[in-house]
Amino acid sequence: MSYINRGGPVFPQPQTYGEWADGSPWFEGLGLRDYFAAEAMKGLLHDASYGDGQWEFEAKAAYKIADAMLREKDKP
Repeated sequence: MSYINRGGPVFPQPQTYGEWADGSPWFEGLGLRDYFAAEAMKGLLHDASYGDGQWEFEAKAAYKIADAMLREKDKP
């Protein structure tokens, strides 16, 4: 299995009780990669034809955009 850069948490929230098994007091929630993909999907679907059931292309494109955004984000 290959490594996928998830970009870290988008909106981490403090736990209301206890800690995770790793000792972290935070709930990380949504990953930055998924957030970027969701935002990209909005733009991709803005002009898409609805109802054709062919969403795999748009979903793959959204994650390709998200991965490119993460690479650019990590550049100095």
